[in-house]
Amino acid sequence: MPDTTAPAQRGIAFSMLFPPGWREFRADASGEAELTELATAGARQAGRADVVLVIRQHVHRMFDGLRRRRAIGVHLPVETLAGGALPVSLTVVPVRVATGSTLARTVHTIAGVAGVEELPVDGATWYRWEEHADELDGDRSGASTSLHYVVPRPGGDGEAGLQLIYALVALAEDRGGEEARALERLGHGIIGTFQWGPPQ
Repeated sequence: MPDTTAPAQRGIAFSMLFPPGWREFRADASGEAELTELATAGARQAGRADVVLVIRQHVHRMFDGLRRRRAIGVHLPVETLAGGALPVSLTVVPVRVATGSTLARTVHTIAGVAGVEELPVDGATWYRWEEHADELDGDRSGASTSLHYVVPRPGGDGEAGLQLIYALVALAEDRGGEEARALERLGHGIIGTFQWGPPQ
């Protein structure tokens, strides 16, 4: 994974390595406009105003969700490959711990009933869990998997961190297939390159 995404202007310095063709978009109106422009380019060139409208609505719903989560931004593979764009994304969300609590307790609250795994990484404890859904927006023909990692901020007393959410979607019958497993491995691999600070 030789490429890093061009970092958005953000107050938290971190980096990850991504395959070629990924970009980072801030979760604000300018990031939404930038992704909408990219995502609708083909339909606009084809004169398909109906498709442009559907894409705009989808992107707006996605960014509305990012803003509700108070996400910093989202990383997406934006270059169309021979088989189409990869159905994956990686969202970055700050995690803040309430006074009197701990990052571990906060993580278990966020994860809900999902089993949380603790991972020793470079002298710190990362947290990981998975979520699976058997439908997409009420449609049972699609399914999704989300890989969640929480990485504690360095140099503090465990009062904050970042949640990295790698999500992939697939047709229901393809879930658990080799392509889905390969996309899951890609997500674990990208997150495994996470480091605090600007790209080296």
